[in-house]
Amino acid sequence: MTYEEAIKKLETLAREMEQGEVPIDKMAERLREAQQLILQCRKQLKAADEAIGQLLDSPTE
Repeated sequence: MTYEEAIKKLETLAREMEQGEVPIDKMAERLREAQQLILQCRKQLKAADEAIGQLLDSPTE
């Protein structure tokens, strides 16, 4: 899943929970899913940040 797809899914989950569209018995499941998506996004952002840092630190020809 791409970063953008994960963010879109997180937004959908948050909207559903805010609007009370998630039954209480499914709330923990949705929260676990959101937590996993957040971790995935953090990893992808960290990897992108490191890649950009390496590009900026490398000498240009």
